[in-house]
Amino acid sequence: MICDQIYSLYVETQKEKFLTDKNINISLAGSPTKVYKEERSLIECSLRLLNNDDICVASYDTETNMCMMYTFCFSPLIDVSNTKTLLIHRDISVLRPRDCSDIHPRSLSGVYTIYPTDEHFDVYCDMDTAGPGWTVFQRRTDGTMDFYQGWYEFEIGFGNLETECWLGNKYIHLLTSIGKKKLYIYLEDFEGNSTYAEYSDFSIGDATTNYTLNVDGYNGTAGDSLMITGDRNQNSMMFSTKDRDNDRYPDYDCAQKYKGAWWHNMCHWANLNGAYLGGPHSTFADGIEWFTWKGYRYSLKSTKMMFKGHL
Repeated sequence: MICDQIYSLYVETQKEKFLTDKNINISLAGSPTKVYKEERSLIECSLRLLNNDDICVASYDTETNMCMMYTFCFSPLIDVSNTKTLLIHRDISVLRPRDCSDIHPRSLSGVYTIYPTDEHFDVYCDMDTAGPGWTVFQRRTDGTMDFYQGWYEFEIGFGNLETECWLGNKYIHLLTSIGKKKLYIYLEDFEGNSTYAEYSDFSIGDATTNYTLNVDGYNGTAGDSLMITGDRNQNSMMFSTKDRDNDRYPDYDCAQKYKGAWWHNMCHWANLNGAYLGGPHSTFADGIEWFTWKGYRYSLKSTKMMFKGHL
């Protein structure tokens, strides 16, 4: 019966390395994890975890009967020494998250290792901008990273996950092909204003489709610059870079002309990978543009593109 009461918990006997008070290696952005120690039974320790949302993971030492409870999740894994300890957590995805939606909602924004399939890699998880659980795949903050990159760089990703980056089309495809995802785009200008565009459906195809964009269901305050009807509608477009022209414009490569790899049609209403031009500019449509908010001659201060699975 007690198993039914703690149905959402998993108790695992670690075979090689176990959690101890003196040897904890936690990869986590922000402040150190808070630890609470109490002498309890295994069942009491499990129930304490279940009934307290502030506790993400706990360990129970079968020799000392010590229950150690941690207020933040471990990322990517617990690296521990050898003692006879049981590890208790809410779900196996806490320790091997498939994407940022598996990270405990009370965790801090930062870089986490995720395990969507047999492979694993690092992503930035935004837990604040639009609620917890968003996997960031594009970020512009200050222009320190050159985004005028080629096909290969956009395929595998580049930059610093904590500042300016593109996660990589191969990884964006992998993550958005697992379950239904929604897209959130956060935009800021140089005058202290911010806005957003959210899409209820989002994915990109694989390499054989040239990472075709699939997006639908706009909502937000920025205006819909991805799906305006006409020859600049970016939905269902293939990805183009300065060295791979997949757009529909017959006379030139839109990614070259407008200094931004993107899902160009003929050419774009949005160009969030464009040149970092620092606000108003005299050139046409080659900055970090979101036409329905600032037009074609204002390059935004910061952008963030991220996705999350539907509940």
